[in-house]
Amino acid sequence: MRFRIIRTLIEKEIRRNLANKGGVVMAALLLGMALLLSAYDRTASVPSSAGLVPGAYHCYIDYWEDSPWIEYVKQRVPDSLKARTHFRNVSATGNSANDVVVYPMSTGAIQI
Repeated sequence: MRFRIIRTLIEKEIRRNLANKGGVVMAALLLGMALLLSAYDRTASVPSSAGLVPGAYHCYIDYWEDSPWIEYVKQRVPDSLKARTHFRNVSATGNSANDVVVYPMSTGAIQI
């Protein structure tokens, strides 16, 4: 194809997209959100060992019965998270299976 034909096709495509007001607004909103996220990037202040929940300083893994799977999970906690991860046998603490376990603020929990 000749350059003139390609330029005309590109120009028509640009005009078609500019005529679509919804598409223009969506593109502007996405661009604005990307700029805001890059301007207020707080990930540099969060340590890399924060895990999936930034701001959670402790993660409790509560279980009711010992099993080989629990031992498997205990052995495979990453080194960077070992200080923050606490395994607790809930049945050994006297709580029944129907009790509600309450966790303090800034903690994450997994119940198995």
